[in-house]
Amino acid sequence: MQSQPNVGPDADGFLCIGIADKAADAQRILDLDGIDPVKFDHVDIVGVEREAKQLGVAIDRYMRLLEEAISKSPLSDPLKTNLLTSLDLISYKGLQVIRVRVPRQTQLTFLGDECFLRIGSSTKKATGPQIAAASKLFSQK
Repeated sequence: MQSQPNVGPDADGFLCIGIADKAADAQRILDLDGIDPVKFDHVDIVGVEREAKQLGVAIDRYMRLLEEAISKSPLSDPLKTNLLTSLDLISYKGLQVIRVRVPRQTQLTFLGDECFLRIGSSTKKATGPQIAAASKLFSQK
């Protein structure tokens, strides 16, 4: 199967914080924090409460810290604003997961002066020719 970039005007996505996509990571969290992961499809839900606890803050303050980090990031608009308005805290079997909706974009997004593309299961810094090719996806009708 050929990898397809995860970009373009028709691609909504979600970023979930509090999920371990590797069994070794879930085991490490169990060993360190005593969080018994909840299996869901091919991932383990571990929640974000343990991170809030390590920071010594309540979960709502943890969410505000995430919002502040996004706000101060070099992420370009309109994506930065879209992310800030689409943070959800979801409870699943007693564990809290942060879901960030990444709405479809009408242009490439940059982190400062750099652009990254999702190719298959990896995210790579884009080269000039890759940026040019990816930007054409947004001009197609």
